[in-house]
Amino acid sequence: MKTLSIVCLMSLATLFSLSTAPSTLAATSTSYQWRTSVDVPVDYSSKIKYLEQGVLLQGARPSKKEIHLQLIKKGFWADKVYDQITIKPLDGTNSTFKATLHAPAGNDYYIKIGGYALRSGTLIITPI
Repeated sequence: MKTLSIVCLMSLATLFSLSTAPSTLAATSTSYQWRTSVDVPVDYSSKIKYLEQGVLLQGARPSKKEIHLQLIKKGFWADKVYDQITIKPLDGTNSTFKATLHAPAGNDYYIKIGGYALRSGTLIITPI
């Protein structure tokens, strides 16, 4: 009987440690509707709770002017930029883009979107 209770206790401890390990969290995609304007040239995604290596970004290419995407952590005085990419306008062959931005494992990251004109779109954000 004692052996059975020890085995059950060890099984529960193992199950608990596996359920709280960050590497076992499944990456889920989030669809984010963004908008920029002349008055407000940047937009921030919702908080990315946890990532291990970076994020995969997918969306439609802008029709006229480029957009700038940055993987950041918000700071008191300034944002800390970990990686960035500029998405060029439509080139006639590919109407969508897929990009990976890298950062150290952690939490509380955001995507900063800069458009510098009246722009809007949908960005699919997948932590990797």
